Amino acid sequence: MNGRNSGLRRMGMVAALAGAASMLGGCVFVVGGKGRHDWRYEHDDHQRRQRIGVYTSGVSESLASQLGIRRHRATLITRVLHDRPADEAGMQEFDVVVAINGRDSASPEQFRRSIIDTPSGEALDFVVLRQGEEVNVTVFPERR
Repeated sequence: MNGRNSGLRRMGMVAALAGAASMLGGCVFVVGGKGRHDWRYEHDDHQRRQRIGVYTSGVSESLASQLGIRRHRATLITRVLHDRPADEAGMQEFDVVVAINGRDSASPEQFRRSIIDTPSGEALDFVVLRQGEEVNVTVFPERR
């Protein structure tokens, strides 16, 4: 590959290879100086993660103002998967998580990290706002 389009072709190959690696999980494509490409295998943390079976989103400014909360300290549950720990614990679609394990901050990043970092067999205690009321939900994450 030489000439003007060689960089574009190389970038296309890199994107295709990186996409394939991300689907496989665990392989990371590293590009270093002047066309040097290097495959490195890293332990796939994804394999060890816990899950509770929900889809989430950040809280909009309008919803936060209606609920009287700070939007960057809450997480909106947008979907609860059937027969997963969150469903079994009673979490519902459109719950707004405002506290995790007694901490009054539940940003989407904190929500995600709390699930991933919880040791197998330990519970997570959430406080959610549901139809204007605070509800306590205890979930036991499961391993992927």
